[in-house]
Amino acid sequence: MAEQRTQKYEVHVVTGDRFGAGTDANVWLVLHDGQGQKSSIVKLNSLWTNDHERNTTGKYVVTVAEGFGEVIKVEFWRDSYGFGDDWFLDRIEVHKLPTEEVHYYPVHRWVVANVHYVIHEFDCTLPEDDHNIKQRQTELERIRDEYRIHYHVPGGPAQVGTVNIFITF
Repeated sequence: MAEQRTQKYEVHVVTGDRFGAGTDANVWLVLHDGQGQKSSIVKLNSLWTNDHERNTTGKYVVTVAEGFGEVIKVEFWRDSYGFGDDWFLDRIEVHKLPTEEVHYYPVHRWVVANVHYVIHEFDCTLPEDDHNIKQRQTELERIRDEYRIHYHVPGGPAQVGTVNIFITF
């Protein structure tokens, strides 16, 4: 029986440097190539390590079958496991092994539980050229709800309505 050849990537997951940025939640990742192929679902968890803490970089190896093309986008999500499940993800870097080739996927946002995020390399497009219009619309609605303006006194100053912020001392 012939051994199946594979390609390896080292994925660097960089948690941001913000108050409460780290998470105890479970995190998963899928790599996508330009031909519509996907890697298997990879749980981003290192044994005996507290992964995804504030201002840290977790490194994980993802193996794909030979013939997997260039990685053009990453898909990731988290659950709501643990007491501190909020997570601010700075970026994901995909390093093709053994070369020095690196692909950057900027996230720069709080990751909502049980929402699949799909980020293209450099993730910078005009709204009309966006690859993930539904993802953009959902995120904008969430932000609008979070910062909705209210006028408590007719003719008075505008105030932010109820803002979902947690404070820990």
